[in-house]
Amino acid sequence: MDVEGWAPLSCEADALPQRFVAPAADGTPHPLAARAARELAQALDARQLAVDIDFHGPGAGKMFGVLVVTDARGEPGVLRGFSGMIGQRWHAQGFVPPLFDAAALATFWPAGELEVDAMTHAIAELDGAERAAMVARRRERSRELWARIQTHYRVADAHGRVRTNAELFAPAVPPGGAGDCAGPKLIAHAYRHGLRPLALAELWWGAPSSGPGGADRTHGSFHPPCTTKCGPILRHMLAGL
Repeated sequence: MDVEGWAPLSCEADALPQRFVAPAADGTPHPLAARAARELAQALDARQLAVDIDFHGPGAGKMFGVLVVTDARGEPGVLRGFSGMIGQRWHAQGFVPPLFDAAALATFWPAGELEVDAMTHAIAELDGAERAAMVARRRERSRELWARIQTHYRVADAHGRVRTNAELFAPAVPPGGAGDCAGPKLIAHAYRHGLRPLALAELWWGAPSSGPGGADRTHGSFHPPCTTKCGPILRHMLAGL
């Protein structure tokens, strides 16, 4: 199948879950998703993918995800994804793309980022009231840009009903990284291509790290989606599934 991030999955039809299976509270996934995650891990270990990075260096660990899916004919497969960026890139061959509308963000985000950077450099040259005013101005401009960015994270549910990150987290402000975790990216990509999500697994790969709530992320450990960044998004995405 010519779908970005797609990999074949061989299994008997009766091994496929009839309904979507999310990871358990301790991260344990459906057996098929666990197998797909281990196959991804083996490919990462063997440097068989277009991600030639040492994930075992300090702070280099990364959350990867797999989503077992079926196409319109009921043929099984698996989508592969990662959380956030990898090697300072949003895109990597063999993995699903980000959830946000990259073309729309490109119309304003680079210029806005340069503007905020210019303010940061200016602050270093100021003091007193002028410095305080510039700091406040930079903070406000950063908030404006962040709010605008969140409107370009357009999240569909199983019925195709779309809401933005800004709407899903309202009245709160979406936290940094909301929508960039592996789970939402995988499910969004499945919907875009008419694939039916069946089972999700998220696997930590590389150097250990402390996750949300202090949960230990160790090499090869499975984890459930986080509640702070993924909770509101996944509740909407999975409605009707």
